[in-house]
Amino acid sequence: MAAHPVTTIDPKDTQTFSKLGNAWWHRYGEMYPLHHLNPARVVYIATKLCQHHASDAQYTPKQIQAAVDCYFSDLAALAPVFNYDATSAADVATATVSLQSDQRILQGITVLDIGCGGGLLAEPLAYLGATVTGIDSVGEALPVARLHAKAFGLDVEYLQITAEALAAQKRTFDAVLVMEVIEHVANVPVFLEACRDLTAPNGPLILSTPNRNWLSWLVVIVAAEYILRLIPVGMHTWTQFITPKELYAMAQPLGLVPVERKGFVLDVFRWKWHILNVDWVDYLVHFVREA
Repeated sequence: MAAHPVTTIDPKDTQTFSKLGNAWWHRYGEMYPLHHLNPARVVYIATKLCQHHASDAQYTPKQIQAAVDCYFSDLAALAPVFNYDATSAADVATATVSLQSDQRILQGITVLDIGCGGGLLAEPLAYLGATVTGIDSVGEALPVARLHAKAFGLDVEYLQITAEALAAQKRTFDAVLVMEVIEHVANVPVFLEACRDLTAPNGPLILSTPNRNWLSWLVVIVAAEYILRLIPVGMHTWTQFITPKELYAMAQPLGLVPVERKGFVLDVFRWKWHILNVDWVDYLVHFVREA
Protein backbone atom coordinates (compact mmCIF):
# COMPACT_ATOMS: atom_id res chain seq x y z
CA MET A 1 0.00 0.00 0.00
CA ALA A 2 1.29 3.43 -0.87
CA ALA A 3 2.09 5.89 1.91
CA HIS A 4 -0.50 8.62 2.31
CA PRO A 5 -0.13 11.97 4.13
CA VAL A 6 -3.76 11.91 5.18
CA THR A 7 -5.67 9.89 7.73
CA THR A 8 -9.02 8.17 7.28
CA ILE A 9 -10.18 9.20 10.75
CA ASP A 10 -13.08 11.66 10.79
CA PRO A 11 -12.81 13.68 14.04
CA LYS A 12 -16.54 14.42 14.21
CA ASP A 13 -17.58 10.79 13.85
CA THR A 14 -14.84 9.68 16.22
CA GLN A 15 -16.28 11.96 18.88
CA THR A 16 -19.78 10.58 18.29
CA PHE A 17 -18.74 6.93 18.60
CA SER A 18 -16.43 7.52 21.56
CA LYS A 19 -19.48 8.46 23.62
CA LEU A 20 -21.16 5.08 23.12
CA GLY A 21 -18.75 3.03 25.25
CA ASN A 22 -20.46 -0.06 26.67
CA ALA A 23 -23.83 0.99 25.22
CA TRP A 24 -23.05 -1.29 22.29
CA TRP A 25 -24.47 -4.38 24.04
CA HIS A 26 -27.67 -2.75 25.33
CA ARG A 27 -30.05 -4.31 22.83
CA TYR A 28 -32.74 -1.65 23.24
CA GLY A 29 -30.36 1.25 23.64
CA GLU A 30 -28.64 3.49 21.11
CA MET A 31 -27.38 0.54 19.07
CA TYR A 32 -30.81 -1.09 18.72
CA PRO A 33 -30.86 -0.74 14.90
CA LEU A 34 -27.67 -2.80 14.58
CA HIS A 35 -28.93 -5.41 17.05
CA HIS A 36 -32.14 -5.68 15.07
CA LEU A 37 -30.26 -5.96 11.77
CA ASN A 38 -27.59 -8.34 13.03
CA PRO A 39 -29.32 -11.74 12.52
CA ALA A 40 -29.92 -11.03 8.84
CA ARG A 41 -26.40 -9.82 8.14
CA VAL A 42 -24.73 -12.63 10.13
CA VAL A 43 -26.64 -15.23 8.11
CA TYR A 44 -25.71 -13.49 4.85
CA ILE A 45 -22.02 -13.20 5.74
CA ALA A 46 -21.79 -16.75 7.09
CA THR A 47 -23.40 -18.07 3.91
CA LYS A 48 -21.00 -16.16 1.66
CA LEU A 49 -17.96 -17.28 3.65
CA CYS A 50 -19.10 -20.90 3.61
CA GLN A 51 -19.61 -20.72 -0.14
CA HIS A 52 -16.32 -18.96 -0.82
CA HIS A 53 -14.20 -21.14 1.46
CA ALA A 54 -15.99 -24.38 0.64
CA SER A 55 -14.40 -27.37 2.31
CA ASP A 56 -15.39 -31.01 2.57
CA ALA A 57 -18.29 -29.90 4.76
CA GLN A 58 -20.98 -28.35 2.59
CA TYR A 59 -23.49 -26.58 4.82
CA THR A 60 -27.07 -26.12 3.74
CA PRO A 61 -28.95 -22.84 4.30
CA LYS A 62 -30.93 -24.62 7.02
CA GLN A 63 -27.76 -25.67 8.82
CA ILE A 64 -26.29 -22.17 8.57
CA GLN A 65 -29.49 -20.64 9.92
CA ALA A 66 -29.57 -23.15 12.79
CA ALA A 67 -25.99 -22.33 13.77
CA VAL A 68 -26.68 -18.58 13.71
CA ASP A 69 -29.89 -19.09 15.71
CA CYS A 70 -27.83 -20.83 18.41
CA TYR A 71 -25.75 -17.69 18.90
CA PHE A 72 -28.69 -15.32 19.16
CA SER A 73 -30.51 -17.68 21.52
CA ASP A 74 -27.45 -17.86 23.77
CA LEU A 75 -27.03 -14.08 23.51
CA ALA A 76 -30.62 -13.52 24.65
CA ALA A 77 -29.99 -15.75 27.66
CA LEU A 78 -26.80 -13.87 28.58
CA ALA A 79 -28.21 -10.34 28.22
CA PRO A 80 -30.12 -10.17 31.56
CA VAL A 81 -27.08 -11.28 33.59
CA PHE A 82 -24.23 -9.59 31.75
CA ASN A 83 -22.51 -6.95 33.89
CA TYR A 84 -22.05 -3.95 31.60
CA ASP A 85 -19.95 -2.18 34.23
CA ALA A 86 -17.50 -5.06 34.69
CA THR A 87 -13.82 -4.25 34.47
CA SER A 88 -12.44 -7.79 34.47
CA ALA A 89 -13.44 -11.22 33.20
CA ALA A 90 -13.94 -12.36 36.79
CA ASP A 91 -16.94 -10.01 37.05
CA VAL A 92 -18.63 -11.37 33.92
CA ALA A 93 -21.20 -14.15 33.90
CA THR A 94 -20.42 -17.19 31.78
CA ALA A 95 -22.75 -17.71 28.85
CA THR A 96 -24.27 -21.04 27.93
CA VAL A 97 -22.97 -22.16 24.54
CA SER A 98 -25.47 -24.42 22.80
CA LEU A 99 -23.56 -24.69 19.53
CA GLN A 100 -22.33 -28.21 18.80
CA SER A 101 -18.82 -28.83 17.50
CA ASP A 102 -20.12 -29.90 14.08
CA GLN A 103 -21.97 -26.57 13.78
CA ARG A 104 -18.79 -24.46 13.79
CA ILE A 105 -19.41 -23.61 10.16
CA LEU A 106 -16.64 -20.98 9.88
CA GLN A 107 -13.88 -23.10 11.38
CA GLY A 108 -10.50 -22.38 9.79
CA ILE A 109 -11.46 -19.01 8.24
CA THR A 110 -9.68 -15.81 9.31
CA VAL A 111 -11.92 -12.74 9.34
CA LEU A 112 -11.19 -9.04 9.84
CA ASP A 113 -14.04 -6.83 11.02
CA ILE A 114 -13.11 -3.20 10.32
CA GLY A 115 -14.92 -0.68 12.50
CA CYS A 116 -15.93 -3.41 14.94
CA GLY A 117 -17.21 -1.14 17.71
CA GLY A 118 -18.35 -3.29 20.61
CA GLY A 119 -18.07 -6.52 18.65
CA LEU A 120 -21.65 -7.01 17.50
CA LEU A 121 -20.50 -8.66 14.28
CA ALA A 122 -17.07 -9.98 15.24
CA GLU A 123 -18.42 -11.97 18.18
CA PRO A 124 -21.05 -14.11 16.41
CA LEU A 125 -18.57 -14.94 13.64
CA ALA A 126 -16.05 -16.11 16.25
CA TYR A 127 -18.86 -18.10 17.91
CA LEU A 128 -19.38 -19.84 14.56
CA GLY A 129 -15.73 -20.91 14.50
CA ALA A 130 -13.91 -18.17 12.61
CA THR A 131 -10.62 -16.72 13.84
CA VAL A 132 -11.62 -13.07 14.14
CA THR A 133 -9.76 -9.80 14.47
CA GLY A 134 -11.81 -6.69 15.14
CA ILE A 135 -10.29 -3.24 14.70
CA ASP A 136 -11.58 0.23 15.44
CA SER A 137 -9.96 3.65 15.49
CA VAL A 138 -12.14 4.47 18.52
CA GLY A 139 -11.04 2.47 21.55
CA GLU A 140 -13.77 3.19 24.11
CA ALA A 141 -15.92 0.19 23.13
CA LEU A 142 -13.12 -2.38 22.92
CA PRO A 143 -12.94 -3.27 26.66
CA VAL A 144 -16.61 -4.26 26.76
CA ALA A 145 -16.17 -6.09 23.45
CA ARG A 146 -13.39 -8.19 25.00
CA LEU A 147 -15.38 -8.90 28.16
CA HIS A 148 -18.50 -9.85 26.23
CA ALA A 149 -16.49 -12.27 24.09
CA LYS A 150 -14.93 -13.79 27.22
CA ALA A 151 -18.43 -14.53 28.53
CA PHE A 152 -18.76 -16.92 25.59
CA GLY A 153 -15.24 -18.25 26.02
CA LEU A 154 -14.20 -16.64 22.74
CA ASP A 155 -10.73 -15.33 21.98
CA VAL A 156 -11.35 -12.42 19.61
CA GLU A 157 -8.41 -10.16 18.83
CA TYR A 158 -9.61 -6.58 19.33
CA LEU A 159 -7.22 -3.79 18.35
CA GLN A 160 -7.45 0.00 18.39
CA ILE A 161 -5.87 0.73 15.04
CA THR A 162 -6.85 2.13 11.65
CA ALA A 163 -7.20 -0.03 8.57
CA GLU A 164 -4.29 1.68 6.84
CA ALA A 165 -2.01 1.17 9.87
CA LEU A 166 -2.87 -2.54 10.01
CA ALA A 167 -2.35 -2.85 6.26
CA ALA A 168 1.12 -1.35 6.73
CA GLN A 169 1.90 -4.39 8.92
CA LYS A 170 1.31 -6.58 5.83
CA ARG A 171 -1.40 -8.63 7.51
CA THR A 172 -4.05 -10.29 5.35
CA PHE A 173 -7.24 -12.19 6.09
CA ASP A 174 -9.37 -14.76 4.30
CA ALA A 175 -12.31 -12.34 4.48
CA VAL A 176 -12.68 -8.64 5.33
CA LEU A 177 -15.90 -7.02 6.51
CA VAL A 178 -16.62 -3.28 6.37
CA MET A 179 -20.18 -2.93 7.64
CA GLU A 180 -21.69 0.55 8.08
CA VAL A 181 -18.24 2.13 8.30
CA ILE A 182 -17.17 3.69 5.01
CA GLU A 183 -19.66 6.57 5.40
CA HIS A 184 -17.80 7.59 8.56
CA VAL A 185 -14.24 7.83 7.21
CA ALA A 186 -12.48 10.98 6.08
CA ASN A 187 -10.74 9.69 2.96
CA VAL A 188 -12.64 6.91 1.24
CA PRO A 189 -10.12 6.06 -1.54
CA VAL A 190 -7.30 5.64 0.99
CA PHE A 191 -9.54 3.60 3.27
CA LEU A 192 -10.75 1.34 0.47
CA GLU A 193 -7.19 0.72 -0.67
CA ALA A 194 -6.29 -0.40 2.85
CA CYS A 195 -9.31 -2.72 2.91
CA ARG A 196 -8.13 -4.23 -0.37
CA ASP A 197 -4.61 -4.74 0.96
CA LEU A 198 -5.96 -6.51 4.05
CA THR A 199 -7.97 -8.96 1.93
CA ALA A 200 -6.14 -12.09 0.79
CA PRO A 201 -5.98 -12.57 -3.00
CA ASN A 202 -9.21 -14.14 -4.26
CA GLY A 203 -10.76 -13.39 -0.88
CA PRO A 204 -14.11 -11.72 -0.24
CA LEU A 205 -14.49 -8.13 0.91
CA ILE A 206 -18.06 -7.51 2.05
CA LEU A 207 -19.11 -3.89 2.54
CA SER A 208 -22.38 -2.24 3.52
CA THR A 209 -23.25 1.45 3.60
CA PRO A 210 -26.21 3.80 3.06
CA ASN A 211 -26.95 4.88 -0.49
CA ARG A 212 -27.12 8.63 -1.16
CA ASN A 213 -30.55 9.65 -2.40
CA TRP A 214 -33.65 11.38 -1.10
CA LEU A 215 -35.02 8.15 0.40
CA SER A 216 -31.89 7.44 2.46
CA TRP A 217 -32.01 11.02 3.75
CA LEU A 218 -35.63 10.56 4.85
CA VAL A 219 -35.10 7.12 6.41
CA VAL A 220 -31.63 7.34 7.96
CA ILE A 221 -31.40 11.02 8.88
CA VAL A 222 -34.92 12.38 9.32
CA ALA A 223 -36.77 9.29 10.57
CA ALA A 224 -34.11 7.23 12.39
CA GLU A 225 -32.21 10.13 13.97
CA TYR A 226 -34.63 13.01 14.45
CA ILE A 227 -38.14 11.52 14.61
CA LEU A 228 -37.83 7.99 16.02
CA ARG A 229 -34.53 8.66 17.83
CA LEU A 230 -33.40 5.11 17.06
CA ILE A 231 -29.80 6.28 16.71
CA PRO A 232 -27.95 9.30 18.12
CA VAL A 233 -28.61 12.56 16.32
CA GLY A 234 -25.62 13.51 14.20
CA MET A 235 -24.31 9.97 13.78
CA HIS A 236 -24.63 10.25 10.00
CA THR A 237 -23.81 12.97 7.49
CA TRP A 238 -25.88 12.52 4.33
CA THR A 239 -23.26 14.08 2.08
CA GLN A 240 -20.83 11.34 3.13
CA PHE A 241 -23.15 8.59 1.88
CA ILE A 242 -21.83 6.82 -1.21
CA THR A 243 -23.78 5.61 -4.22
CA PRO A 244 -23.06 2.15 -5.69
CA LYS A 245 -21.78 3.82 -8.86
CA GLU A 246 -19.27 5.89 -6.89
CA LEU A 247 -18.18 2.86 -4.87
CA TYR A 248 -17.64 0.75 -7.98
CA ALA A 249 -15.61 3.54 -9.59
CA MET A 250 -13.23 3.57 -6.63
CA ALA A 251 -13.10 -0.22 -6.29
CA GLN A 252 -12.41 -1.13 -9.93
CA PRO A 253 -8.86 0.33 -10.15
CA LEU A 254 -8.01 -1.51 -6.92
CA GLY A 255 -8.81 -4.89 -8.41
CA LEU A 256 -11.98 -5.34 -6.35
CA VAL A 257 -14.52 -7.18 -8.48
CA PRO A 258 -18.21 -6.87 -7.46
CA VAL A 259 -19.86 -10.29 -7.26
CA GLU A 260 -23.22 -9.34 -5.80
CA ARG A 261 -25.14 -6.30 -4.61
CA LYS A 262 -28.10 -6.54 -2.25
CA GLY A 263 -29.99 -4.27 0.11
CA PHE A 264 -31.50 -4.36 3.59
CA VAL A 265 -35.31 -4.30 3.61
CA LEU A 266 -37.47 -4.20 6.73
CA ASP A 267 -40.68 -6.21 6.84
CA VAL A 268 -42.65 -3.81 9.02
CA PHE A 269 -45.42 -6.33 9.65
CA ARG A 270 -43.11 -9.02 11.04
CA TRP A 271 -40.53 -6.46 12.20
CA LYS A 272 -37.76 -8.47 10.57
CA TRP A 273 -34.93 -7.52 8.27
CA HIS A 274 -34.31 -9.25 4.94
CA ILE A 275 -31.50 -8.96 2.39
CA LEU A 276 -33.04 -8.58 -1.06
CA ASN A 277 -32.30 -7.29 -4.56
CA VAL A 278 -32.89 -3.63 -3.75
CA ASP A 279 -30.41 -0.93 -2.80
CA TRP A 280 -32.60 2.10 -2.19
CA VAL A 281 -31.53 2.91 1.37
CA ASP A 282 -28.79 0.67 2.79
CA TYR A 283 -26.95 -1.64 0.43
CA LEU A 284 -24.36 -4.37 0.65
CA VAL A 285 -21.70 -5.34 -1.89
CA HIS A 286 -19.76 -8.58 -2.00
CA PHE A 287 -16.41 -7.92 -3.70
CA VAL A 288 -13.60 -10.35 -4.45
CA ARG A 289 -9.99 -9.19 -4.58
CA GLU A 290 -8.29 -10.20 -7.79
CA ALA A 291 -5.24 -12.41 -7.38
